[in-house]
Amino acid sequence: MTNNKKKKILVIEDEKVLCDLYVKLLNKNNYIAEGVMLGKQGQEKIEKNKYDLILLDLQLPDIHGIEILEVCFKNKKKYNFVVLTNRTDEKIIEKAMKYGAKAYVKKVNLTPDDFIKEIDAFFSFLSFSNSHT
Repeated sequence: MTNNKKKKILVIEDEKVLCDLYVKLLNKNNYIAEGVMLGKQGQEKIEKNKYDLILLDLQLPDIHGIEILEVCFKNKKKYNFVVLTNRTDEKIIEKAMKYGAKAYVKKVNLTPDDFIKEIDAFFSFLSFSNSHT
């Protein structure tokens, strides 16, 4: 596991059970996590706070996740987005990457251990990338 004691994570996920589960797992694994279930709430949090990682579901009830990515991309601020999706449409995933998503995680059959491994791997990758730039 990476040194994640100070890593702050925002989870934007409209399924309450998943949002609560992700936040609980992250907090249990020494991350500082908070969750919201609407895209507009997520946008407000992003504007007011600094996050090391934003986990973003694409299918939100009030605004599509791609729209959030697009707004952040146009603001030219650096964010670390990882898209959470069950979608298999590669065009949507490509569009998410075009607008700044660093990676995506398929939620289908994702166990709690696998979820944490994905997050740890992401921070390991970021740490490696930053040390080689």
